[in-house]
Amino acid sequence: MMLLLATMLFAAVPEAAESSTVALLAGGSPKGQIAIGVRGGYPSFGVQAQVGFTGGWTGISLFDTQLFRRNWVGMGVGKRWLEGRVGVLSGEALLGVEEQSGIFPSFGPSGLIRLKMAHPGRILVPYLELSTRVTLLGQTTVTEKLDGTSERTWVADARCVPSATLGLGWAIRPWIGIDVGFDWMYDTTATVSIPGIHLGLGVGW
Repeated sequence: MMLLLATMLFAAVPEAAESSTVALLAGGSPKGQIAIGVRGGYPSFGVQAQVGFTGGWTGISLFDTQLFRRNWVGMGVGKRWLEGRVGVLSGEALLGVEEQSGIFPSFGPSGLIRLKMAHPGRILVPYLELSTRVTLLGQTTVTEKLDGTSERTWVADARCVPSATLGLGWAIRPWIGIDVGFDWMYDTTATVSIPGIHLGLGVGW
């Protein structure tokens, strides 16, 4: 088993190729490259898959959950805007749905925008990720009248969740890497914001 892992570690993507760690943390995949990243920690867990297209565009699919009580799934596109030895800057936009269970269940369409910045080191990749997720919600109120009838009213509402992640990635090989990050998330419908931490694993080919 160890021999198999060692063989895989020193094979696969050539050293000259951009690492999957940079593609996931900095945003944007080279044409034809596929990358899959998994993040696990408190309070979030997420899985992202992306593939590079022509023109610098990247197709993205994402699943994210907070303690498996608020789940988000969506698809979208990303594009690398700036790229150089100093750093990489990219933007992503995704559309999806959000579902929350528990005492206050909810479900609604949602949109996510992200700004990613990273220094594309050959081994270490410091990065910063800023994002905002907006979910359209609705609240239904039923009013019982004295004559026995009821009146149902619906009021539109929205939940906005800005977040930030500061972390460091390690490109073990061009096709595999890990990262650790500190997460901050603010929920406009909550009174307390709890910081978090995660560990990530990314692979690509």
